[in-house]
Amino acid sequence: MTRKIHCALAVVALLLVSPLWALDDHQEHGHDRHAQHHAGKHGDAGMPELTLDEGQRWATDASLRQGMSDLRTAFETAHSAFERDALDREQAEQLADTIDDRVQFMFANCKLPPDADAELHKLLAAIMGAAVALRESDDVHDGLHRLHQAIDIYPEYFDHPGWGA
Repeated sequence: MTRKIHCALAVVALLLVSPLWALDDHQEHGHDRHAQHHAGKHGDAGMPELTLDEGQRWATDASLRQGMSDLRTAFETAHSAFERDALDREQAEQLADTIDDRVQFMFANCKLPPDADAELHKLLAAIMGAAVALRESDDVHDGLHRLHQAIDIYPEYFDHPGWGA
């Protein structure tokens, strides 16, 4: 089985066995709770429990750094529109499409060692869940929140030089 197929199957399996995120949880919260919720631990709203590489962040490859940077930029643009009450359903769909595209790019170009790859799959499953929420939830805030959580925990577990800049 090729590595690309293995990566894709692993993420599908993660999505099938992971608990589905409760859409009601975020719909009950106003935007004021958005910032408070981000202060919570990673287990919130279906965020995966990631592990470090013997206490150190996992190494990254160029495709992972590019894909995650692209996702962060897409999130920031969408979040800015959301803050101005200007994020519509079409833009939410476009963000979901961008998520799908960038995740597929990372799968196709993945060069990580198996242990790092397994941890990355957990994070990518959460990111794919954000895309699903952006498409299916009546509240686009839910998908944005999920994507934001994944982007926030990414640098805690993966060494991405320049991420904080």
